[in-house]
Amino acid sequence: MGQNHCRVGEWCALPAHLLTNGVPWQAVVSLCQVIFMLTRAPRVAWEAIYLPLCETITYFLAFTGNGYLRMADGQIFPWARMASWLVTCPVMLGQ
Repeated sequence: MGQNHCRVGEWCALPAHLLTNGVPWQAVVSLCQVIFMLTRAPRVAWEAIYLPLCETITYFLAFTGNGYLRMADGQIFPWARMASWLVTCPVMLGQ
């Protein structure tokens, strides 16, 4: 096992491939939900397709490491998660 690169008491983001054995399971499950909902269109509302599609994109970005920015002070900013909240919360609140 490799050394832990985090100090006690600080938040540390591990690479997603270490946590999921190389498979972005959350993204795969969300994509299956999107595909299932697409087969039910137009009987389902567009929100039932849009929301899991946004989450699929967010999970894939996080899994590939492109969903995070390291700030100048060393902290990690999850920009993809914030963008996902920005585009999904108004839709959920409007339902």
